[in-house]
Amino acid sequence: MITRRALMIYNFGIASIFLAIGLMTAHTMDVIRPNRQVEGHTLVKLSRDAIVEEAKIEELRSRALFYFELARDMRKAKTEEIEQGFYDIRLLTFVVAGIFTFGGVLLLALPRPAAN
Repeated sequence: MITRRALMIYNFGIASIFLAIGLMTAHTMDVIRPNRQVEGHTLVKLSRDAIVEEAKIEELRSRALFYFELARDMRKAKTEEIEQGFYDIRLLTFVVAGIFTFGGVLLLALPRPAAN
């Protein structure tokens, strides 16, 4: 027989697990790519300055600048895609945790069964 206590432990336990997963995703990006916000800035500035200062071969410089800008945009798009995926996972886990918490609160609101 399933008891009220077992249902409460189940609901609040599952909610806790999903809440913990959601909180961990908030810090996972910092572990996977800690310098994601600044990793390209140093390289970007040095590389771009070196290309711009090279005045001998205009065609090479224009092509290099084109590919440089393309690579920078692709890197930015990839980072944004990864961050959006983590945001979606975090949102899903918090919603599921909320649903299980709500189920636990509903169990608390039920009247206690009469003892026989």
